[in-house]
Amino acid sequence: MELKAAVLPVVLVLGMILHVAMAAQGTATYYDSPYTPNACADNNLPADHMFAAGSAAIYMGGSGCGDMYTIKCVRQNNQGPYGCTNNPGPYTIKIVDYCPEGCNGTFDLPHELFQKMADPNAGNIIVEYQKI
Repeated sequence: MELKAAVLPVVLVLGMILHVAMAAQGTATYYDSPYTPNACADNNLPADHMFAAGSAAIYMGGSGCGDMYTIKCVRQNNQGPYGCTNNPGPYTIKIVDYCPEGCNGTFDLPHELFQKMADPNAGNIIVEYQKI
């Protein structure tokens, strides 16, 4: 019985380490409405603005449409006083659009979601994300 009791904490710690290790880092920017039409032809967007446009690696030529991610603000990406808010996430988002290379982000978030996570004056933030 003592062996089982000793193994459980080790398994829990390893699980937490693996969960953290699986999160990737990227950048997030924001865009303003209108959010439709979009590249995924998804006109039924969540009213809470929990959606995003994904970079080429996330959008995957359209096969990434509908994929779900958790995303959390880690820190600002630019110099200045602007950074994550007291509600940095994580938030669960759905990929509904393509963020072309000019948007300079792994994710391009609706303005409403971005401002929950960070000061919009930051313009570009570092995020941790994980596909779910």
